[in-house]
Amino acid sequence: MGRGLKWISGIYILCIFLGGCKSSDTNLFLLGNDLVGNPNTNLVEIDTCTVYFSTIKQDSIATSNYSKLLVGFYTDGNLGNIKCNTVFSLGLPTVRTIESTDLFDSMRLTLRYSGDYYGDTTKPQTIRVYKLSGEITFPDGKYMYNTSRTPYNSDSASLLGTKTSWYPQPRSGQTVSIKINDNFGKYLFNEFRDHPENFTTNDIFLLQYLYGLYLAVDTTQSHVVIGYKAFDSTLMFRLYFHRQGLTTSNLEYDFPLTNSSKQYNQISGYYSDLPLSLLKTQRDRLQSSKSNGESYMQAGVGLMTRIDFPYMGTFLEFPRKGKILSAQLIIKAELGSDETIPLPDSLILFTTDKINRVNGYLADRNLNYIFGIKHKDDIHSDLPIYYTFDITSYLFSELAGNFYNTDHGLLVGLTTTRYTSTLSRLILTGQGNENEVPKLNIKYVFYE
Repeated sequence: MGRGLKWISGIYILCIFLGGCKSSDTNLFLLGNDLVGNPNTNLVEIDTCTVYFSTIKQDSIATSNYSKLLVGFYTDGNLGNIKCNTVFSLGLPTVRTIESTDLFDSMRLTLRYSGDYYGDTTKPQTIRVYKLSGEITFPDGKYMYNTSRTPYNSDSASLLGTKTSWYPQPRSGQTVSIKINDNFGKYLFNEFRDHPENFTTNDIFLLQYLYGLYLAVDTTQSHVVIGYKAFDSTLMFRLYFHRQGLTTSNLEYDFPLTNSSKQYNQISGYYSDLPLSLLKTQRDRLQSSKSNGESYMQAGVGLMTRIDFPYMGTFLEFPRKGKILSAQLIIKAELGSDETIPLPDSLILFTTDKINRVNGYLADRNLNYIFGIKHKDDIHSDLPIYYTFDITSYLFSELAGNFYNTDHGLLVGLTTTRYTSTLSRLILTGQGNENEVPKLNIKYVFYE
């Protein structure tokens, strides 16, 4: 058989394998040095590799110490109902001297918008503020999670205040003020004035007077999740009082957020009759062919798209020697899925195993994230948004040693900060979708 026929035969076999790629040489960037001048070298491009999508749901994700409160409820037609409540503790004012003749005025909780929101801001919102009935304790000694729970009583005695039927303006940069009921405000003021020895340290204050606050959304009157800043200068539990003398002095003391590690967001997804309801544990996978040809990623609740290349290992059986030059993964968002919530500007990939654990992120040789670049045609709005990833180094690693482990895969996600403190979401087209599905483009060189 002539050289040309052998090359054509090689391409034919390669297409049958649908994406097999092989290399036991980890120094592939030196390719040109050992192939220059070889007349039997042939370069091919393959775009017929099989790429499978499925959705997985992590058991829990850490949501503490990210300086953001998420409060609200909204319904996503694809991803069900999402509810966010938040928990945090407070510390003592820097100055805390109240004279015996001082008089109580009021108490308020002040929150400042972070600019994030998810859902419909044109409808009214209601938030309730409760006292915690127990300490905020870390389940693993280090983090609080979206599934963590801190005890509080939802009865009227523990309700400190309500912000009712207000229309949020999350992009305004302004503050939201919630009046605290006078019974609690006066009690705390009187204790502060009459028993100053109980207000010498934060620990005494927390254990004797206020474990912390719980902000809960009224799901019957909420259509949006709002983000608020959680810094000591932006979140204030403020006591107002006045001092009489020759002139009246209006005074205020702030109980600030002093321990950000004890601030976390409880984030829950409720899927009812949606295909996502089939995800009971982190080990489960929902194939895109069983979820309307779609797969999902949503921060906060722990949804991630898993990517598998089931036939990659077949190329290890290819009789002719070869090397990967490059491998580009292309994933496409469902057309129109960015109409209510903007899609992320960039994505990252994580390696995973048989039970869908996050084992580490894909990195370049300098250990920096390999970002998926967002592509959007601003002129042709009928074209889907898509992301491209360079996964060359990943395939080098997976195919080294002449063995491909089909239990290994990739997970689509965000950087830690965005994945744990936002509700960013992505709907991808996969098997079973009439629109374009994911693609893996490989440049491969054959040689003798």
